[in-house]
Amino acid sequence: MQAYTQGGSLKNFYFEGNVFFNNSFLIGGFRPVENVKAIRNYFYNAPIRFGYRHTKDSKDLWLEENRIAGVLNIIRWQNITLLRNKIHGGDDSVISMSLVPGFDYRDCKIDENYYTTSMQNPFSVSIFDADNNEIPLPGFNSKSFSWQKTDSYPGWRKTADSDIALGFDANGKFSTSVSEGVEIYIRPNKYDIGRAHIIVFNWSKSEKVSIDLNEFLQKGTYFEIRNVQDYFAEPVVSGVYDGKPVKLPMVNLTAAKPAGWDRVLGIQTWPEFNVFVLIAKYPSIPQMISPSANQKSLKNPVLFKLKSFSEFDVRFIIEMKRGNNTSIFTTPYTTSGNELEYSIPERIPSGEYTVRIKSQDKYGRESQYTRTFKLRIG
Repeated sequence: MQAYTQGGSLKNFYFEGNVFFNNSFLIGGFRPVENVKAIRNYFYNAPIRFGYRHTKDSKDLWLEENRIAGVLNIIRWQNITLLRNKIHGGDDSVISMSLVPGFDYRDCKIDENYYTTSMQNPFSVSIFDADNNEIPLPGFNSKSFSWQKTDSYPGWRKTADSDIALGFDANGKFSTSVSEGVEIYIRPNKYDIGRAHIIVFNWSKSEKVSIDLNEFLQKGTYFEIRNVQDYFAEPVVSGVYDGKPVKLPMVNLTAAKPAGWDRVLGIQTWPEFNVFVLIAKYPSIPQMISPSANQKSLKNPVLFKLKSFSEFDVRFIIEMKRGNNTSIFTTPYTTSGNELEYSIPERIPSGEYTVRIKSQDKYGRESQYTRTFKLRIG
């Protein structure tokens, strides 16, 4: 992902809930960047650059609760906020940050972040002087920092017995141990009920990981989980949710080749990382065969012809309303693709009705939308 310019402007970017992997992430160019927020995003094998080598004097950067596997590069900024991010550097650095001339690093708001790396000096902080040279911060003789002051490097985090530190992350955490276990993040789709992204950081490189979907699926819901790197392949998991944890495979996955290419692009991310899409399979809205869209009236006995394209058996709920009176009829169950004829089992009084028809599966789950139309009887 790139937001880049040579002569235009780069202002007011907001990123939330995105997953970036096997590609670079750049916000910058030949012009200053202003007012960028990135909240709860996920990065894996995606070099991150806020700012560019030609960018000067960018301002107002806010990064919060992002999960980053790699180095966070912040190039020539002022007014920087980093809160509750989790950065995994492996055996590399975690942050490389350069500030604009004249900006006081103590005005940065950096706290409650968590870092993992085996590197002893994983933080780099510098400032540009009036001649555009990148130099150490005033009062420091090094651009490299360890988590806490050592004999070789000043500290990123201040301790009680040393003033030779930046004073960042008073409530932060740091570990030289390699990340272990499994981190799973589930992000429901705001605009598509029953759909969510599942982001897996599988540091233990297990062949399968267990995921609890109770907050996202009800028992009896038909569902499938697809691998985003080969979305149109068969689902990696599918079935009826029984309330138990679901096992996601993290090996023997596939990645699709782009059209016109003879190979897959990017590195193989599994078993250490992958993204999946969870789809709850609700009954689909019924197709009307009869009455047709142009047919405005019917006579008794009232006959409906309906077809379902749900992937499982459903029945149709037919609601007929006139004034304050509502009658509800339920058809037998039918299978996908079959045309069902249903005759209302009683005489309907003459008049104009509002008709609503929806699908319902054997677990009582209904289609998210209702087919609604006006119909005159008699």
